[in-house]
Amino acid sequence: MSPPVFSRPLTFSEYNSLQLTLVKISKILAEEVIDAIDSEVNKPKRLWVRKWIKRRNQLGASNLLLKELAVEDPAEYRLFLRITPEVFEELLIRVSPYIQRQDTLKREAGGV
Repeated sequence: MSPPVFSRPLTFSEYNSLQLTLVKISKILAEEVIDAIDSEVNKPKRLWVRKWIKRRNQLGASNLLLKELAVEDPAEYRLFLRITPEVFEELLIRVSPYIQRQDTLKREAGGV
């Protein structure tokens, strides 16, 4: 247990001095809190909706949108598909022969 700070009663001037010091500390602390709140309120807003997400309704979630995203924001493209544009193109080249439209007896493969 620590000894008491004052072993004798405070004089009136000591008490006033201590009180003034506490008031000054309180003001400084209040200013710091106000500054912290102001900086939090006034900091730039985060980007919640990226440009490509806004265009997704018009362009769909693939084809043109993916091409634009690869050029406009490669980091976001990678987060969206979990692969780089180069890897996607390589995979597309490999699977294209298997997924392309083919003529059947009932219809011709039309370009869509």
